[in-house]
Amino acid sequence: MNFLVIRFHRKGGTRFPKYDIVVTLSKKRNRSRFFEKIGFYSPVGLDTFAINFQRLGFWSNRGASTNPSVKKCISKLIVAFK
Repeated sequence: MNFLVIRFHRKGGTRFPKYDIVVTLSKKRNRSRFFEKIGFYSPVGLDTFAINFQRLGFWSNRGASTNPSVKKCISKLIVAFK
């Protein structure tokens, strides 16, 4: 049985990583196809992070679990806005 997971999808070149936050099946490889892109993260220079919280809630209600690294970035974003 395949489960939905919200995780990073790596893009960018060597030494310049960029990540999309995507919803995919847990058994799929990291670079495989995904259902939907719900945000992005760029750790180079200033940490740039954006996520669509409506779509995050939609997929979470459908049973998608978040990857620990995505959870950590979301919690950093929430703390920054408090």
